[in-house]
Amino acid sequence: MGDLSEHFSSSEFACHCGCGTIKASPSILALLEEIRSHLGHPLLITSGSRCRKHNKGVGGSERSAHLTGHAADLSALGGLGRYRILSAAINAGATRIGVGKNFIHVDTASRLPTPRLWTY
Repeated sequence: MGDLSEHFSSSEFACHCGCGTIKASPSILALLEEIRSHLGHPLLITSGSRCRKHNKGVGGSERSAHLTGHAADLSALGGLGRYRILSAAINAGATRIGVGKNFIHVDTASRLPTPRLWTY
């Protein structure tokens, strides 16, 4: 049981630099719950919200949805892992998806162009 939604907690969305930033929008939480439901097992969030300093340090976009709590990067190891999470994200209605070597980025930032699919 999470403190933000049924399956997600604030610790999963805390900025990794330790600054205390924790942001998770209702829209990203709803999308993640739906992805989890389609996938049939828990998700591992590798990056939730970020402060500006940490976002810059990891090479994030100045307009990153991580800054507003509208994004999450999900661990996706190997081709099959990426495929399964990508498929679940699309079936859950995700319209902004980034595909990395070991993660899938999803976001619900309405101020950014949608639909979009990109690679890192």
